[in-house]
Amino acid sequence: MAVSAPRPTEELRPLDSDFIELEDADRHISLGIAPVALLSGVPPSRDEIARALTRGLLRNARLRKKVRREPLDLATPVWENDPHFDLAHHIRWTALPEPGDEQALCELVATELGQRLDRDHPLWQCIVVEHLAGDRWALIVKAHHSLVDGVSGISLFEHLCDPVPGEAEHRATPEPGGRTLARLLAFARGGARMPFVVPRFVIGAVRGLAPVAVAAIMPAAGSSLNGPIGRQRRYVIARVPLSDVRDICAAFGVTVNDVVLSAVAAAYRDLLVGRQERPTPDKLRILVPVSMRTTEAKYTLDNRVSAMLPFLPIDVADPVERLRSVSALATNVPGPRHELRVCGRKVVELLPAVPIAMRLRTAIAILSYTDHLAFGITGDYDTAPDVGVIADGIRQEIQRLHEHARIRRLPRPDVAGR
Repeated sequence: MAVSAPRPTEELRPLDSDFIELEDADRHISLGIAPVALLSGVPPSRDEIARALTRGLLRNARLRKKVRREPLDLATPVWENDPHFDLAHHIRWTALPEPGDEQALCELVATELGQRLDRDHPLWQCIVVEHLAGDRWALIVKAHHSLVDGVSGISLFEHLCDPVPGEAEHRATPEPGGRTLARLLAFARGGARMPFVVPRFVIGAVRGLAPVAVAAIMPAAGSSLNGPIGRQRRYVIARVPLSDVRDICAAFGVTVNDVVLSAVAAAYRDLLVGRQERPTPDKLRILVPVSMRTTEAKYTLDNRVSAMLPFLPIDVADPVERLRSVSALATNVPGPRHELRVCGRKVVELLPAVPIAMRLRTAIAILSYTDHLAFGITGDYDTAPDVGVIADGIRQEIQRLHEHARIRRLPRPDVAGR
């Protein structure tokens, strides 16, 4: 496959540059996004992984570029070719301790979310995880948020997968006349007030922090959901069947996003009540991303998202009423619609993992793959030890709504025949 020679240098887009500045402004954060694939069978050899990565590199010249910042930041950072690019810098092998269960995997993902990528090299890394229970292994593809958003992050992972028969080859190409993303950002309901004081450059960055369907919670001032964060992270997973979500959508005439936001609202209501905080209607905004990526730009590595900041109805106790009070605001980022394989091994699950930053102590990412929605929930280790409540709350809310949907679909008595 012929590949055009990459340009020696290229300026970072404004939003991409903001993520570099945001990370530099706070030593406690790492802005790596990390899709986590769970695969069946035994891990491939090092040579097999290297060949898969090489195939992906041919499609994305950006993966061979590193960020160069000018002294005193007198000029925009640029992507420049890494003259000493070595694939070995970007592949790591590790293994889970016995029994290799989900808790051990989540602890590893949390550790990876807390560790920064090396600025001396292109900002991505592939971690092969062995000894996962159930005759499985995992592959974590971690990339800096300046390099990818949700769509391009998943596309990056797809590039490492085996080609699908009949699928046309894709490679990243610059979009002609690309508009400055920062100019396209618009907020619902007339904008949002930040619940804390932040540097001005961060205002642009927070609007793009959501790489998948839901990623940043914006609590009101004084909430335990915001405040200083440390360097360590917690990570938990909630899974729900897509068939249950679709049943709810059909019964109540709502969208998948409505169901997702309602479940997230219920989960945060449980969290706040458990912390003895009153869940008032003006307590919690949620950052809902709107992908502005065209189909043609699916495989271009950069950030192309806008965002809305609606209030979540955490004050509403009834599940059906809460669902009806949520407006459909944006489409979620769907995962791959076909089964994926890496080096011949089947991808059985695909989980999203996202960073926290800007005094926001929790974040949620949502990704669909095959017949499930996966919620990846990240929390600050010291100030959000109860993030498991969010995972439980999401699962329970989907179950409650599904039961209401089942009752709603039951045939009604034939009153006329009585």
